[in-house]
Amino acid sequence: MSLPSVIGIILVTVVTVGGDFASVTLVNNGYDGIVVAINPAVAEDETLINKIRNMFTRASPTLFTATKKRAYFRNINILVPKTWTSGSYQTAVGLTYRKADVIIAPPNPVRGDNPYVLQTGACGEPGTHMHLTPEWVNDTRESVYGPSDKAIVHEWAHLRWGVFDEYATGDHKRHYLDSNNVLQGTRCPLSIRGVNREYVPPYQVLNQTCIINQTTLLPASDTCHFIPGIEQPRGLKTSMMFYSYLSSVIEFCHSDPSDPVNQHNTEADNEQNAKCNLRSTWDVITSTSDFSGGSNPPNPTLTNLAPTFRVVRVAASRRFVLVLDVSGSMSGNRLLMMRQSAGDFISTSLPDGDKVGIVQFHSSANLMMEIRQISSQLDRVAIAAGIPGIAGGSTCIGCGIYAAMNEMERHDANETCGNIIVLTDGKENQPPYVNDVSQLAIQKNCVVNAILFTTTENSALVDLVTATGGQWFFAQDRDLKRLMGSFAVIAANDDGDVRNLVSTVSDCLVTIKLYLRHSVIIDSTVGINTTFKFSYQSQVPTIVLTNPTGCLHYSLSIPLPGTCASHPLANIDTTLKFVEFVIPGRATIGTWNYSITSMYSDTVSVSVTSKTMGNVQPIVVLTRTRSNSNIVLGPVIIEATVTRGDPGLPVLNLTVVAVIETPESTEERLQLLDNGGSPDMVRNDGVYSAMFFNYTSRGRYSIQVEVNGSLSNSGDTTFTSKAPLIFGVRFPNGTVAGNPEAGESQPSTGGTGGGGGFTRVTTGGAIEFAGEVTPPEFDTLAPIQINDLTATQEDPNDVTSGIRLSFTAPGDDMASGRATSYKVCYTFGDPTHLSTNFDGNICHTPPVQPQVANTRESFIIKSPDTTGMTGSIRMAIAVKALDEMGNESPVSNLVILRFFI
Repeated sequence: MSLPSVIGIILVTVVTVGGDFASVTLVNNGYDGIVVAINPAVAEDETLINKIRNMFTRASPTLFTATKKRAYFRNINILVPKTWTSGSYQTAVGLTYRKADVIIAPPNPVRGDNPYVLQTGACGEPGTHMHLTPEWVNDTRESVYGPSDKAIVHEWAHLRWGVFDEYATGDHKRHYLDSNNVLQGTRCPLSIRGVNREYVPPYQVLNQTCIINQTTLLPASDTCHFIPGIEQPRGLKTSMMFYSYLSSVIEFCHSDPSDPVNQHNTEADNEQNAKCNLRSTWDVITSTSDFSGGSNPPNPTLTNLAPTFRVVRVAASRRFVLVLDVSGSMSGNRLLMMRQSAGDFISTSLPDGDKVGIVQFHSSANLMMEIRQISSQLDRVAIAAGIPGIAGGSTCIGCGIYAAMNEMERHDANETCGNIIVLTDGKENQPPYVNDVSQLAIQKNCVVNAILFTTTENSALVDLVTATGGQWFFAQDRDLKRLMGSFAVIAANDDGDVRNLVSTVSDCLVTIKLYLRHSVIIDSTVGINTTFKFSYQSQVPTIVLTNPTGCLHYSLSIPLPGTCASHPLANIDTTLKFVEFVIPGRATIGTWNYSITSMYSDTVSVSVTSKTMGNVQPIVVLTRTRSNSNIVLGPVIIEATVTRGDPGLPVLNLTVVAVIETPESTEERLQLLDNGGSPDMVRNDGVYSAMFFNYTSRGRYSIQVEVNGSLSNSGDTTFTSKAPLIFGVRFPNGTVAGNPEAGESQPSTGGTGGGGGFTRVTTGGAIEFAGEVTPPEFDTLAPIQINDLTATQEDPNDVTSGIRLSFTAPGDDMASGRATSYKVCYTFGDPTHLSTNFDGNICHTPPVQPQVANTRESFIIKSPDTTGMTGSIRMAIAVKALDEMGNESPVSNLVILRFFI
């Protein structure tokens, strides 16, 4: 099978949500633009700010040493919550919690105070953010986690350069047999000295040697640990991704054979070897854009490595000016949809305290509503009254932006320019143009957002959005829900406070002919200010809303049998054409049903929103595309991270679907998976991923994500990219002292309790495809790389029993369809040859019919010929997938297998 594909595939992987490394630069060896943001749940504490300063000041020269004098921390912003009022802070401009590189936040329930980085990408791709708890910052407990400066550098390597731990994490084992059949502790480099001991309560003295399984020659228990010694070999400097707390460790493992003491250990069973195909951490680091091509060479003349800090506070309230297109092309249904979505933004999406004004533009611009603070429902009604209702004239987008800046200045010249939201459906054709006002918008620190309504023009507007740190969205003129969703994303607080989170429980577009009935789940995490909104286009329909107890809310004002005691609730607006029910108090948990009756064929947008219950960990859905730009030339990875709280437990076993609307107004539903198979990198971490490549034409594609599942599936089976714990130390006299604090610091795992179904809908932004679409008859896309290959001897007691290979099946085109065949290659020699010269090893094509993409593949291949071999035999194995045109996937992850003869 061949799907429409693209020429010149480019997979770009710098994140756009989370740690926004587009804003962090490394110039002349110094990192600028780093943001350390404090979560609003953290109590105000001036000491915490000083601790952050001291910690990164200590870490800067440590980073400089670790990078061989190539990088240090030069400028760091500390962003404090708006509730912190004791200090004299400047107002933050262009900095947000959601785009911070480091967050200071309460502990993740299953990670405790352990510093960690959320990594969802492949080797060499940056992480999302570094998470430090205030408890750890205030008391770094160096007896457990080691020196804080080294812990910061260890985590920075995860975050910035996409390297992985060199000790055992997740499913990786703490011990392995090396090429000489010697039992080794998983470590890098191999030259690090230590002993194997059972790490069991009470932990103080580790005098119990590990029991060895005589069949596998590996430790028989999971409590056997490699305990490093205080004394290490002369010249040992690595590795910062192993036990960075060792006093002699100051650099990263490398691949230079002239320095064998610090050379990378390709045999160790760790995440770095598994995900980077045996490459050393230093090789990965130096291949990133920070250092590749000779960038930022060593600079030994630098002596002042102390960072400069700037402490700023989130604005107490936000200012918005809507800049609405009322040119001639906006007449009719487009004008109505603009009015409906802008009205919903004002009446529902924005919290109390924010300030809003309205500008309209056509051939020129007019101020329709001065900026006014929202303090009541009356304010919302008054502001919404300024939404324009007549269309005509040309399109002068620059006029509208300039008028918005003037209104910001008039309202408060001392306040930073706020958020400008431009909604337009056409190409600008009247000066001043966007380019004429862009520099002024940048100088004034305005954040420009854009909702591109049907148009694929206005590249200058998209450039301005990018330059000012805003967001742009795309919606067709048939889809009110995406317009409303775009406004909702802009309105969402990005200050990290999820205690008052407004969730979209349901968002759909339905076509009715006389009668339609649907249902919605209100789950136990929400229920405050629950709003059912029905936006129509023709004549007002009759709505009947049935709560879980069976009583009814009617849009009709007259009471009917079964009416709820709180009737009437319906607010009917025949100007903006919507029917709205706001449930008083807490909405009843359970399934709500609604029916829509109309004498006319009509399209109705149904939106259900609800606010988080107090003292309840909400469901948080964060979506992103793993792209360094919204303009893409090839496949793009779409991700949705679903957690219970923020930070919080991942929510597992969900049905997560990205609904992509194409330039032709068609929709493609793409299931996002958390199965550990490409492009998903870690199974059961709450990050659901898929690759989109089925472009139908050049143009803009909008993304909406639907989440459906059970609240009882909160948990965590993975714990990676964390700082190493100090379990113990071996003294020169042979005594091995344990560390009780490390054992007590290992957080417990488990779910949050509480069940029931839930649904969420969120807008994931938009992308613009600028590549070339190839016809379906041309197949240029290869199967995606296999990244979760495992290999085991079918019968450990029978060397001829065969080898079972298991992995997530790739597709014919990336992760879609079905591959044609697999090629399996193995070697008894250097495993890296599988990466560098795959076909130059022992290869064959197993006679199996590949499974459909994203299903579990498992088959047995014939055992290798071990004639003349004795003892423990080491074999490295890898797989490629092929399609019917002979397109080959990249080499899979490498697996080391042991035969006992």
